[in-house]
Amino acid sequence: MTGARPLPLLRGSAAALLVSRAPTGTPPEALVALVLAVALPVVGPAVGVVLGRRARRRCDAEGLPGREVAVAAEVVGWVLLAVLALGVALVATLVVVPLVWLAAA
Repeated sequence: MTGARPLPLLRGSAAALLVSRAPTGTPPEALVALVLAVALPVVGPAVGVVLGRRARRRCDAEGLPGREVAVAAEVVGWVLLAVLALGVALVATLVVVPLVWLAAA
């Protein structure tokens, strides 16, 4: 892929590697979804899922390459959302249970 420029959110070799490994004609939403799913801690996974699904549907409808990148963004987004949900549940449990125990005492 000639003339590939790094994505604005990533600078240097990581962005160049991601862009250079993507098949030519990959929808930009697929690459942005994968980068945002990993780069942004809270909002990124949700954005990655939405953009990844949109890019996957576009690849299927228009016959574009890059479906694998879109699916990867979706999977990474869902996994990170699950980890985030488990973290919130764990913190809530560690805060609420002692408070209820103290209130009952």
